[in-house]
Amino acid sequence: MVIYTPHQLEYLGTGEIPIDPRMSFISSLYRFIPVMRGQIDQKGLYNALAVLEQNGVLGIFPEGGIWEKNLKKPKIGTSWIAYKSKAPIVPIGFIGMNGAMQKALSFKRPKVSVKIGKLLTYDEIFSTDKSIKQLMHQGAMKIMEAISALLPQEEIINPDQYISNDLDIILIDENGKETKINFANMEDFSLVIEHPVIMDVFKRNLKLPVSSLILRNHPTIGHDIEAGLLAIQNYIQTNPGFLSYRFGIDRSLQMIAGLENFINILNEHKNNYSKIVIRFKIEDD
Repeated sequence: MVIYTPHQLEYLGTGEIPIDPRMSFISSLYRFIPVMRGQIDQKGLYNALAVLEQNGVLGIFPEGGIWEKNLKKPKIGTSWIAYKSKAPIVPIGFIGMNGAMQKALSFKRPKVSVKIGKLLTYDEIFSTDKSIKQLMHQGAMKIMEAISALLPQEEIINPDQYISNDLDIILIDENGKETKINFANMEDFSLVIEHPVIMDVFKRNLKLPVSSLILRNHPTIGHDIEAGLLAIQNYIQTNPGFLSYRFGIDRSLQMIAGLENFINILNEHKNNYSKIVIRFKIEDD
């Protein structure tokens, strides 16, 4: 977008978590308007409006993140800005982005296509006979539909989309005795530690001690597992919108409940284990 757009773009980007260190040099050089996702960030949104009021051009990613490979439901921030400013929107579709950054960082040339769609005016995006809430949703969907029309089907529904795995969690005592544990909302919790992007954010962006939670099928020191769980719990308490922004309120509450239940069950068995195995579920079990 920076290379091919005949304007200087001002981008909206994540304001609640640090940029991935592998890409932070790019954002540090170019800069962007930080937006606190998962909460109502009036400062970030009004800074975006100020750019448009000065006849500037905004670059916005209406999905609000890259935690899934499939095309996601749009957030209403883009439609709110379009509604308040009455600025037209140019939909842009990127093709071939999945894995492109990894290739580029490995000094391989990724093949990426950029498709630019027809300009959308205020009247084309919004009706006049709906409530504000309906208008925001309607606008967001129309904008995303215009982007979807630029993409091939495999970019909309990606065959390599993340699918969670069933896990077994086993406590091992000093004598090697194994005890499999279960707890309420375990499947929801598993979605957190099995999600590659979420765990990568915890590890790379936030520098939380979660490496032990990423290992599979190997006995891991129990204290390291506990430290990772508590670090995630503490972060979510300080940024409660982190999971709900990505997975919705109901599912995020179930994830948090599973995390807390895991921590509680480890406290109950405090003196009965030294190592923990998190492994892919064995069907014979």
